[in-house]
Amino acid sequence: MWLKTIISSLLVGSLIFPTFAVEKIPQAFKDTSIIEKLSKPIRSDVSLTEANGKTILFTDILGEKPILVNFVYYSCPRLCHMVTTEMTESLKLLPKKYLENLRIVTISFDHRDTKESATNFKERYKSSLEKELGYSVDWQFYIGDSEQVKRLADSVGFRYYFNETSNQYSHSSALILLTPKGLVSRYLYGIEYKVNDLKLSIIEANKNKSLSSVDSVLLFCYDYDPLENTYIVQSMKLMKIAGAITVFIILFFVLFLKSKEKKDN
Repeated sequence: MWLKTIISSLLVGSLIFPTFAVEKIPQAFKDTSIIEKLSKPIRSDVSLTEANGKTILFTDILGEKPILVNFVYYSCPRLCHMVTTEMTESLKLLPKKYLENLRIVTISFDHRDTKESATNFKERYKSSLEKELGYSVDWQFYIGDSEQVKRLADSVGFRYYFNETSNQYSHSSALILLTPKGLVSRYLYGIEYKVNDLKLSIIEANKNKSLSSVDSVLLFCYDYDPLENTYIVQSMKLMKIAGAITVFIILFFVLFLKSKEKKDN
């Protein structure tokens, strides 16, 4: 009897749980979750307007450096400021050679934003960053036509929607790294960004150009873990490097002893 009761409970549970699990996923999550498009090109024919009023095509941004894309809306009450603040804090700690080799692009997806709101956002973040660092940073702030920006965001899988009830946008929080040619290289999720993750993602995005020996070793030793959303040390690779260094040291020591022995004779 007890066995029959247990089996009946399991069968009922198996029927109830899938329905419950599906219904538990909020619609807002589905509508704003990022669809990763690694190695895919961003839409480069999209027209954007800088805070100073100059209109460009996204293709004008490509070609020189890796690009850090930060989608926000300038009147956002909280999340966009949290993301941009934490991004700025990480940029402050980033070694100068990496920051100088990076183009930062902040783009508003809010149809209500203006050149004035873009300028205010720029003053709040870029100006304070440059003041603390003591040198200029390649960071531009853009607005654009709703359809144009939507095409750009869709091309990298960044989704958002306007909530009529709250009169605000719902969206995810992530930074997107592009190669100099405009291919999606990496997504950095969350509202806090480790400096090491940012540095390695810049190196990774720039690997189609020549890398220094140090950068090549760093890229070799670290791999991005999609489950942890961070770069992790690959112990086997480190062991290979350590083994090679050990062999080199032993070889050098043997040669040194042989040369010393010849001199003594």
